[in-house]
Amino acid sequence: MRKYTPDKVLVISDNKVEILPVAKVDEEKIETDMHIFPVADAKALINPAEGNIYYVVNCSLPYLQECQHLKELSENIAIKNMFNFGEQERKFDIKFYVMLAVLVITIFLLRG
Repeated sequence: MRKYTPDKVLVISDNKVEILPVAKVDEEKIETDMHIFPVADAKALINPAEGNIYYVVNCSLPYLQECQHLKELSENIAIKNMFNFGEQERKFDIKFYVMLAVLVITIFLLRG
């Protein structure tokens, strides 16, 4: 279950208005379930009655599709990073193997 902030996004596109719950906000983006909007493209309005912020985004259908694509892309990157966790540790470190070989050779030379 996803936590939401009390803030909302008002998406005004063509002849319709959508009110979407905000999942996460930072300095660069406003994230909903379906879209990621750049903060620079939104106008923030304070709702004193409820004590939350309404981010107003006036956009066209292609802009909305691009924001949805951005959301899907960020989720794909997050999923990819989950499966690649620890990949750096699995890569072969040639310096480690060279030092190990030198140590083994040194041990054989000192024993003999």
